[in-house]
Amino acid sequence: MKKSKFNIKLLALLLLIVGIVLVIAGFLLFAPKSQLVDDTFEITGNQSFSLKSRDKLNDEEGLKQSNTIRIKNVSDDTAYYRLTLTDVEMNGISRSDIKVAILKNGEFVLRPVTLDTLSSTYLLLTKQEIASSDTDELEISFWITDETNVDTSSASFKGNFYFRKINTSEANLEDKTAPVIMLNGDYQVKLLKGSEFTDPGVAVVTDNVDDSLTVDQVQTNYYHVNGEKQEPVDQISTATVGVYIIEYSIVDDAGNEGQAIRTVSIFENQESLDASNTELTLDVSYSNLIDSVESVTVTITSSKQLLGLSGWVLSEDMMSISKTFTSNVNVMYVVVATDGSSELVTVTIDNIIENDVTSPENPGEETPVTPTPPIATPDENVDPLSVSLNVASQTASSVTLNASVSDPSRVQEYYYLCGYTWSAATTDSSYTCSNLSINTSLPFQVRVVDRLGGGSYTSDILTVTLQEVTKPVITTNIIGWASKKTVTITYPEVSGATYQYRIDGNTWNTVSTSTSFEITSNCTIEARILSGSSEVLETFYESMIDTVAPTISDGQISFSQIGDIINHYWTPATDNITDALQLKYYVCLAPTSTFSVDDCIGQYLLDSGIEMTSYIGYVPFGYLGVVVEDAAGNRSMYNPFMVQQ
Repeated sequence: MKKSKFNIKLLALLLLIVGIVLVIAGFLLFAPKSQLVDDTFEITGNQSFSLKSRDKLNDEEGLKQSNTIRIKNVSDDTAYYRLTLTDVEMNGISRSDIKVAILKNGEFVLRPVTLDTLSSTYLLLTKQEIASSDTDELEISFWITDETNVDTSSASFKGNFYFRKINTSEANLEDKTAPVIMLNGDYQVKLLKGSEFTDPGVAVVTDNVDDSLTVDQVQTNYYHVNGEKQEPVDQISTATVGVYIIEYSIVDDAGNEGQAIRTVSIFENQESLDASNTELTLDVSYSNLIDSVESVTVTITSSKQLLGLSGWVLSEDMMSISKTFTSNVNVMYVVVATDGSSELVTVTIDNIIENDVTSPENPGEETPVTPTPPIATPDENVDPLSVSLNVASQTASSVTLNASVSDPSRVQEYYYLCGYTWSAATTDSSYTCSNLSINTSLPFQVRVVDRLGGGSYTSDILTVTLQEVTKPVITTNIIGWASKKTVTITYPEVSGATYQYRIDGNTWNTVSTSTSFEITSNCTIEARILSGSSEVLETFYESMIDTVAPTISDGQISFSQIGDIINHYWTPATDNITDALQLKYYVCLAPTSTFSVDDCIGQYLLDSGIEMTSYIGYVPFGYLGVVVEDAAGNRSMYNPFMVQQ
């Protein structure tokens, strides 16, 4: 009996020990794992992610789908980091169907936006400062937005979080200029079904600060336009008629992303290809670009019928698409017409007030709606008033209205409909509607409240077409390759308008009139006219500036002399842009070893043996050499040598 009790106690002890071992093993197995990044950051938490639900969720519900990651600065100095997604796999949905949001230490650093408004490299955060020994807690949420119309029953989205330390040099921290990617070949490719296609790839990558970027670092992604969706694919197939998008992107050491896009359209036959060659023009308008607002609606109007774009509303006539943005963005979209032609559009919004997003725990109040003016039935015992409205004057963004009433003395107050917004009450029979959209036709109306009986009377709707505003014109003084160019922007005269331009997405520069400036690198130039709540934008891409001189592999010059004829021989130079057969060579003679192309006595095209006459009339001896020049005017010089006669 005692032995039995002993066995029971022993068994209980063994079970206890086994339980403790299992608890410890479970803790070690499932506890958040940490990883050291760049000897600076200790990352704790699950660094892979996937959708937690295939349901379509609003922002409040979506914010509950969070992944928590902690990043600690274990170095002795303040550091900066950036966060991107890697190894992304997406099926059954596109980037415009997924929203992402990030809270850092309880505060939003990325408010809910769809992935298509972010970079193609999935750059979520950059230049995040963290002091020594401090820890940032990131709550990162992904969800399928309830704004999408696609079937998400089989949707999937997964990948990994990737943290990287940012170089803290002063130049890096102040750098806001994105790298520039120049492509080989055409940016728009049109092919017949079954044709061979090889991506020509990237020619050159340049950056204003980071000189370590190379063509090999460019990330390439392929997308197939399938109705409204732009679905990721592994490669381009010319066996199927349709449109493909190739996105090239690279991020510099400061976290700025540069991007270039090529479209490849596959056509059934030559007839359909030829039909697509008619020009596709797109006009981009914004509901507001000046005032601080909570949302901006962007409308893209086309000269051709369009395919839908996921997340955008396609008009019934298929001639325009529109989308309302609630966060500031700077993103490129490929807009595709039904005939297979396409154009690139850049949407830039920077005037949205990013108020706190409603959190799951603290649902906010609904945004109040401005009430319409009172509508009241007139007193039958009072003679009715007749009300009419006419336009006194107008500009590109404003209309001054005059209201006429059969008995003005009975008017208690006036309300004016300006486009789609009613004014506050006023006692003035004249009213100026301002901040109107450029290049639009808008409805106007007046409603008056009668002092006798309190009834209201409304005029007929008056439709006014605002003054047409043309786009700014951007030109350069040189067409073709050059080492620098002068850019001239000519703005149409618009009363009360603001003229602005910017380079590579940097700060807008305001000018009082047309302007000129010099550029020494390839860049994107945007010029816009702001009038009222609208913008007229023109974009210019300069991709033919070259500042790299030709390369001379062997600087020695060989020569032979027969009588007064000197034959010169040299190894041909090469160039990063200009074809070797198009390089120009200048044969020069000067009294010293320092001379320029201005000293040259002849200009010749490349030849393995250039002949020139004797130097009669020049100094009896001097330094002879060859200067080679590329199409942009960049020059290199072979080693000069002294000749004597």
